[in-house]
Amino acid sequence: MKVLTRRLFVPNNYYRDLYMKFHGSNQGYKSMNEYFKEIEIVINKANVIEDIETTMARFLNRLN
Repeated sequence: MKVLTRRLFVPNNYYRDLYMKFHGSNQGYKSMNEYFKEIEIVINKANVIEDIETTMARFLNRLN
């Protein structure tokens, strides 16, 4: 039911924007904890299914 509701009421560009935010994010001025929480929230919202090692490598590459 939840999946059907999302398909009907959430536009495709919402997920596309979240996915692009996930792939284009970097730490910038944020602390490591803030950056980690932001990535975690985006992964959950966008329903990104990715190997944990790949996610960890992306996270570590973008840290300052």
